[in-house]
Amino acid sequence: MKEISPTQEYTDLLYGVLNTSLNGTVVYEAIRDAAGRIEDFRVRLCNPVARKAILERTGHDISGSTLLTVYPSSRESGLFATYEAVTETGKTLRTEHYYSDFDVWYDVALAKLGDGCVVTFIDISASKQVQLSSQHTANLLQAVLDGAQAGITSYLAVRDETRRIIDFEIQAANHAATLITGRSAEELVGKRMLTLFPHSVESGLFGRYCDVVETGASQRLEIQYEGDGLKTWLDLTVVKQNDGFVLTFLDISERKHAELKQQRDKERLQAVMDLAQTGIFLFAPVRDEAGNITDFRFTNTNTALASYVGQTPETLIGDLGSRWFPGYQTNGLLDAYRRTYEEKQLHRFEFHYYDDGIDAWLDIQSTRLEEEVLVTFSDITILKKTELEVQKQAAFLEKVINGSLNGLIACDPVRDETGAIVDLRITLANEAASQMNGRSMEQLVGHTLMEVFPSLDQTRLMQVYLHTSRTGEIQRIEEYYHYDGMNSWFDVIVTSLSEGRTLISFMDITDGKKLQGQLEESVSELLKSNENLQQFAYVASHDLQEPLRKIQAFGDMLSQQLAAQVEPEQLDIIHRMQNASERMQVLIRDLLTYSRLTTKREPFRPVDLQEILAEVVADLETTIREKAAQLTLKPLPTVVGDALQLRQLFQNLLSNALKFTHPDVPPVIQITCAKVRRSEVPALKGSGPADYFAIGVKDNGIGFDEQYRERIFGAFQRLHTRSQYAGTGIGLAIVKKVIDNHNGAITASSRREEGAEFTVYLPDWQDFPYQEIT
Repeated sequence: MKEISPTQEYTDLLYGVLNTSLNGTVVYEAIRDAAGRIEDFRVRLCNPVARKAILERTGHDISGSTLLTVYPSSRESGLFATYEAVTETGKTLRTEHYYSDFDVWYDVALAKLGDGCVVTFIDISASKQVQLSSQHTANLLQAVLDGAQAGITSYLAVRDETRRIIDFEIQAANHAATLITGRSAEELVGKRMLTLFPHSVESGLFGRYCDVVETGASQRLEIQYEGDGLKTWLDLTVVKQNDGFVLTFLDISERKHAELKQQRDKERLQAVMDLAQTGIFLFAPVRDEAGNITDFRFTNTNTALASYVGQTPETLIGDLGSRWFPGYQTNGLLDAYRRTYEEKQLHRFEFHYYDDGIDAWLDIQSTRLEEEVLVTFSDITILKKTELEVQKQAAFLEKVINGSLNGLIACDPVRDETGAIVDLRITLANEAASQMNGRSMEQLVGHTLMEVFPSLDQTRLMQVYLHTSRTGEIQRIEEYYHYDGMNSWFDVIVTSLSEGRTLISFMDITDGKKLQGQLEESVSELLKSNENLQQFAYVASHDLQEPLRKIQAFGDMLSQQLAAQVEPEQLDIIHRMQNASERMQVLIRDLLTYSRLTTKREPFRPVDLQEILAEVVADLETTIREKAAQLTLKPLPTVVGDALQLRQLFQNLLSNALKFTHPDVPPVIQITCAKVRRSEVPALKGSGPADYFAIGVKDNGIGFDEQYRERIFGAFQRLHTRSQYAGTGIGLAIVKKVIDNHNGAITASSRREEGAEFTVYLPDWQDFPYQEIT
């Protein structure tokens, strides 16, 4: 076997290190002119990484070339001057350099070597791109891999007598390795791994190194190394070299920390997004072969958006928008997002999404974010429906206002420099107001009352308007306005709205005023007529009854004095004359009672019907005893009315029940009372309370034919001859008149020979102020 010299072994080791290094390494020799100035640098040595990197970027094979041949722009970029300075001064230099021609970043280390320099570099473009990308995405990531550097160390296996690897000895270490490990080259080279880095066993690295040496299979891994005074993340590449290995390692702590931070920030951002009630998602465009955007793909979304289709954000991410929202391709949303992407402008719009099982109003905002569209939206369905309902109500109110027969004018206060309200400005007016005032809407709205009606202060109206505006008091006034081209009576109501705002509602009552005058004349005539009726009643009660009393008196005298002297036929004539005068007297008395019900009304007061009924029964006691009548009387309530009229009502009803009886059959009379609803009262006229008292008077008398049940309430209506039953035929007419005066009703039912029943309905006013009942 040929023996290898130490020099050759070292050379092989050096080439092995260079050839396996992740760093590019180039050795340059200075080319000088006659004066000794450096004109260029010739490449004496380069490793595969450097050769490949330079060839790919320049198209030149660097071997045997010069610096200016490979990088003509070196002088302009300052790279040539850097090489020159290192060669001339012997100072070691490390720097990051951006090669603008190739859009690439290198971490470059330079050291003097002979009459030239050795340049070691590593492509840090990826780290730079990660750093720039992180900064560009809303500061969610910090710069990673800033100043990332590769350490290179060479290890030789240390074996025991069984050839088992028990340790590794460090053969060489570059400057980056010393920086990453925190140990100088002297502290590294020649020392054993397990002496310096015993944590390698616990971390599993020692085993991996052994596997590489024994199997020859390279390994690359990222590991968090926490021990031996180190706490860092490393990107390791392990390559077998003779009976050992070359370890290339990068401190990727900043990148790993940035990645972890980015992940944490992403998780926090997602949590914030998911807690937001606003829908948020990112859309990436999807293009056809012609480059036209045909759809968008979800790249991120939150729970609020996903919930619209009953999914989670993870389900939607990566899917097309058209899969979950097919309607958006035709309802205009896809076009809106496409415009946002192409125009690179912020768009905000309201949209009614009525598709895909969704019926919602959305407030959408979209903007382009790099190569995506960021969309946020809020569900404003309730707000929009409320707004539409308000608009609907406003339109309806406008129709109501303009359809009102009343003129309506809304005003805002006009204040002077002290804040006092001195005028009102019209903010709204309806058509009726325009027509009544003879002024167009343009002449009304926006102008003050004094501008439109300069003579207002000559009437009470302006002071009324200002008083309501200042105090909030509601006022109503009738005023005759014959100024400013108007000549009408107005009924005006002034209402406070808020903070001095007022609503003036008015109606032209000129025709009503004219009619009122006519009615007043008619009332005057009716009053005169009533006076005449009262005079007639007085004559009927006094002047007409006086001759009747004389006729009766003279008849009594004749019948007494001539009883023995005249024939029976002549005496019968005298008796007939007396009976006729008595009937005339009763008729005049009933007529007087009926007329009083029409012309004389007393104020209503609470009336105890139980007490009234007891008085009537007492008055009819003789007749009740003579006919052996049986009365069943239920308790009666207290009502509001005229006691005298109500007494007359029960007097006539009971008298009829005692009068129209079967011979030799004792009368049986039942009086009942129940409370009923207004809707149960038949033939009720006018207004009244919700409840009524139904008072029944039922007898077992001769009754009447049902066909006459309406006729019996007319004056002078009789169903029998005077020879059968005495009376004037006015009794039930009086009952009907009393009922009408009390806003009530009465019904009658009967079958001939089977008795009759009258039901009187009187209102139950409860707590109604009876002073106001007329």
